[in-house]
Amino acid sequence: MQPIQSEPNLDESFGRNLALNERRKWLREQSLKQQFDASVEQKIATFQHAIQEKADDAIATHLVDCIERLKEPFQSLIKDFYYNEHSSKELAEKYEKSDGAVRLMLWRSRNSLASCLKHKQAI
Repeated sequence: MQPIQSEPNLDESFGRNLALNERRKWLREQSLKQQFDASVEQKIATFQHAIQEKADDAIATHLVDCIERLKEPFQSLIKDFYYNEHSSKELAEKYEKSDGAVRLMLWRSRNSLASCLKHKQAI
């Protein structure tokens, strides 16, 4: 005598397939959401970078303008120290001042530049 094979339970098969389909649907939605989020984040980053570049250009333009408005020897001192990368000791010899006096002049120059940039609302 052969064992009786039971008919497959249609309710179990239906439930399992329904659960698998729901899982696949959820995974597709998550994948699309991640792709959308990544795309949006990339666009935001590009936009922020463009804004920052424009802001940096504006600040640089204002900074150059403020440096040009400095009186001598402060203007030359700033250019020599920052653009030409001379040390304060080298500048002290050039301007025939002490190293401390040159550093004080640099400090005053930076304060004048900061005031000028604040006045221009660049910082």
